[in-house]
Amino acid sequence: MGYHRGKGSGKRFLLKRRQAMAFTEQIIREFKVKASSPGLKIQTLSGGNIQKLIVGREFLQENRLFIIEDPTRGIDIGAIEFIWKKIESMAASGAAILLVSHELHEVMEVSDRILVMYDGKLYDAGKHGEKSETEIGLLMTGGGCA
Repeated sequence: MGYHRGKGSGKRFLLKRRQAMAFTEQIIREFKVKASSPGLKIQTLSGGNIQKLIVGREFLQENRLFIIEDPTRGIDIGAIEFIWKKIESMAASGAAILLVSHELHEVMEVSDRILVMYDGKLYDAGKHGEKSETEIGLLMTGGGCA
């Protein structure tokens, strides 16, 4: 999904199998993906493990900007907390992260600064912990938007 072109894993339509397997093993190890082998088909993994695999693939590319949408949607609480910690770790290392989420709790938990879009306009919902869930919720529904 783009990694093979950016990192020179192969020419045109061919991948270097050893390099791809080594990268997959690194993701499995560092992101605690529960998979019996790197050659396992992705559809045999749980939703949380698929999500960790995708997050790992993206984070290990060492980009400095990430646009992340609903990183924890539909996964178990253990995987959610793991992914949140990885996002916080990337931000602490200097990466810029734009988190787009339908889960207000997730935004409030992970974000340094919150912006709300309502009716095509952005509204400042403050820094981490400045506004309550109710105040941010009001902004999301147009209440409090001047």
